Formats: sequence, C-alpha cells, structure tokens
Amino acid sequence: MPGNDAIELAGVVIETLPAGRYRVQLTNGHRVVARVVMRQQVEFGPIAVGDQLLMAVSPSDMSQGVVRKILERKT
Repeated sequence: MPGNDAIELAGVVIETLPAGRYRVQLTNGHRVVARVVMRQQVEFGPIAVGDQLLMAVSPSDMSQGVVRKILERKT
C-alpha cells in the first residue's frame, strides 16, 4: 500500500482482472497490478482496457499500485 513516499506513474490498462484489479503497462514497459480504493469505485465508474491511469506505487513494492486518477478514457 503506497504511503506518503509513493511514486506517481502513468500507464495503460491492458487487462481486467477479478476483484476490481487491473493489469497496467507503464510507459517504460513494466507491468503493474492496480486496484481502485473502494470509496472511489463509484466516482471512477467502470475502467476498461485502453484507459490511461495515474497510479500511486510504493517504492518498496513496484508490482502493485492504487489508481489515483483516470487520465484518458478509451472511447
């Protein structure tokens, strides 16, 4: 779980996973599993493959992240 020292990274959703998680490919080619915090699920609405996200990632565990913002939706 990212804390105060979280790094913000942008990426594109490449796969939808069970339990409200998403596989996101970063601009440098790395893949991260991102999730949406429960209270923001209603605000964000459905997230689809191709959407661009801004995520917070902990420097100690770069394999997981929390979605902070949807930058661009694929139409």
